[in-house]
Amino acid sequence: MGTRRNGFSKRESCVLSVDVGTTSIRCHVYDKVAKIRGSCTKKVSLLYPEPGRVEMDPEELWQGFVSVVKGAVQDSGLEMSQMEAIGISTQRATFTTWDRNSGKTFHNFISWQDLRAAEMVRSWNNSCTMKLRQAVDEGTCLFGTIDTWLLYKLTKGLVHATDYSNASSTAIFDSYQMCWSGFLCSLLSLPLSIFPKVQNTSHNFGSSDPSIFGVPIPIMSVMADQQAAMFGECCFHTGDVKITMGTGTFMDINTGNKPHTSVAGTHTNTHTNKHTQTNTHTHTLYTNSCKINQFQILQTVTSQSRLFILYVHPPIYNSHSILVPVNQGYIC
Repeated sequence: MGTRRNGFSKRESCVLSVDVGTTSIRCHVYDKVAKIRGSCTKKVSLLYPEPGRVEMDPEELWQGFVSVVKGAVQDSGLEMSQMEAIGISTQRATFTTWDRNSGKTFHNFISWQDLRAAEMVRSWNNSCTMKLRQAVDEGTCLFGTIDTWLLYKLTKGLVHATDYSNASSTAIFDSYQMCWSGFLCSLLSLPLSIFPKVQNTSHNFGSSDPSIFGVPIPIMSVMADQQAAMFGECCFHTGDVKITMGTGTFMDINTGNKPHTSVAGTHTNTHTNKHTQTNTHTHTLYTNSCKINQFQILQTVTSQSRLFILYVHPPIYNSHSILVPVNQGYIC
């Protein structure tokens, strides 16, 4: 819910920004000076079918997405026709598969928190449902992270795409060759045809179908949430670091326009626009209930890095950082 904001010219135009997180979906309406004109938030329901397994209902997530967009526009006091564009950031690595023809999913979203991967890799053929294996063989299966699923739903099946930041978070994307890894796909018996086309982060992905919001709204960007957070924290230069806390704990370092192989357990992610490719390394802590000595976190930040915002407990202050106490957990 948000506070209704009134008194705006009906001629002005705004943009929609939607973030699909692990625990909530939120939408803001921004005007031309980046002021929030309306907001709406909806909780995400997580499913725990077995210990270590975390899922989300794709249809429920889609309905939640549509609901917060409509709610934010209503909260702004503006009309849907005044929305010039929509940008979407999503949690990374959460995925599902669906039928190319019917659009029906074969299973729930498997969350980035889910721990079944090791077991599935050891027994891949037994892990797939019969319908899924048949769809793969027949060429009707589509794979996608949350951004891909939302693009597919928004365009009524016309667009099967993602951006480099979301693709590189799957571990199936080759950040050196800038394409889906043929080697890994061959190893897992996955045809490349199931994967979405990878576009720049800032790209015209098409428009939402008019039946959804009443008018077509151009979809001008999709981006993985941690890379989006880096952009929001102005980590534009090589060596810049941001540490954020949410459901998980993430530390991201801007490593410049060339990917680097990590020997310290971090993962390389990429996002691009028309002119620039930027790579980041991510270190992830999957739960925010554990306690980490703040100095252990600080040791991971090199002397070449500039730390903009770091949340730890207890608070520590120096000339380069602002450390804010929180109840639990750390993002690194």
